Amino acid sequence: MSRRDAMDDLLGIAREMLRREIQPTLPPELRYVAAMIAHAMAIAARDAAIGPDSRERQRLALAALFQGEASLASLERRLAGELRRTKPAPEREEQVRAVLLARTLARLEVSNPDYPATFAGPAQARKPVSA
Repeated sequence: MSRRDAMDDLLGIAREMLRREIQPTLPPELRYVAAMIAHAMAIAARDAAIGPDSRERQRLALAALFQGEASLASLERRLAGELRRTKPAPEREEQVRAVLLARTLARLEVSNPDYPATFAGPAQARKPVSA
């Protein structure tokens, strides 16, 4: 077992203990806080497991749009600047929309612990990563 797998397991066990053992015993006004902590733990586990791959897919989609290599942050700034300056030409607009959709789905993969179970789109075929 790799160190990352062990950390994923540890975070998963801690989250489940929080949800099953601790949260039900809390006063009602603290149960929501415990649920938010459990949710944050799930996001952290997913980011550790798939975040780097997700960010690389986003970078590659943007790099293809601009036909060049650069960091994700640099490509994000370039796209944002382009969209602020002008509306894309009709032939480029479809490309931009596809990239924005791909980036949104990649980010959902990390930020939504129930993804893709809650999404009924083309990315649903991807195997979900348990948190």
